[in-house]
Amino acid sequence: MFTEIKNHLYTEVVYKCTKSETQQILEAVIMLLIILQHHTLHTKLSRAGTHFGFFIFRNKKIRATRPG
Repeated sequence: MFTEIKNHLYTEVVYKCTKSETQQILEAVIMLLIILQHHTLHTKLSRAGTHFGFFIFRNKKIRATRPG
């Protein structure tokens, strides 16, 4: 059941995101990676914070693409 829900959400996001939206997300992720590479403090805390921030962003994106 969990896999079905996950697949449904993934399909929803992929089909409802236009190419430009997908490109914007990719550019944002690339920029984030560049910033992280230049950042000198590569602590576990900062990495966890970045991961958590991306997770929130991803959830907002899924919610934004849901009908209604």
